[in-house]
Amino acid sequence: MHSRPFTFLFGLTIAVYVLQAAVPVPLLGKLSTLAWLYAIWLALAANGASTALRTALVGVWTATVLIRLFPIPGLETLSMVGARGLGTLMLAICVVGIARYVLFREQVTGDTLFGAAVAYILTASAFGQLFTGLHLLYGNAFVVPEHLLAQLDANPDQLFNYFSFVTLATLGYGEVLPLHPVAQILVSIETVLGQLYVAIVIAWLVGNTAFDRTRRKDDH
Repeated sequence: MHSRPFTFLFGLTIAVYVLQAAVPVPLLGKLSTLAWLYAIWLALAANGASTALRTALVGVWTATVLIRLFPIPGLETLSMVGARGLGTLMLAICVVGIARYVLFREQVTGDTLFGAAVAYILTASAFGQLFTGLHLLYGNAFVVPEHLLAQLDANPDQLFNYFSFVTLATLGYGEVLPLHPVAQILVSIETVLGQLYVAIVIAWLVGNTAFDRTRRKDDH
């Protein structure tokens, strides 16, 4: 893990997503999420993330868990909305920490590229939390087709996470549609970010990789 932390984290991230979708057991999902967040924390620590950032990550995650386990009586819906908001903040902290590692490395390595991939996945997950919060808050923020209503009731987080990935990658399946103006704005922002990420960040990393190889050849 210490030699290639983001390569390991990328593999673990994919495994956690697949496991939670294939085996929808709440306890297993919580345990896998805990292991995943710990792996993110270790990856950030191994690559020099500040103590303040890592402390903020732990603090926000703790608050998120507490709100989910102990919602405010009489304000259960708002508590769940708040938990998704904190989840978005937690994932945003992770993205910032990973982005600093990816963009300020002197040399682009395979692990750097996997770090960029993890940041992309976490960005989609952060928007997924926002979309779930909007659904819980407004109820009709999105138009969901009939064949997905059962999943919406059972696991809205998973459904809107899927919708977020489709949006970030600009696939445009059209199954879930934003109806509320706030949802429409967030979907538009995510679409633009997805395009900019590929056009700027990935292109910059690939360009730096090519430059490093050319420079090493010239040195020899």
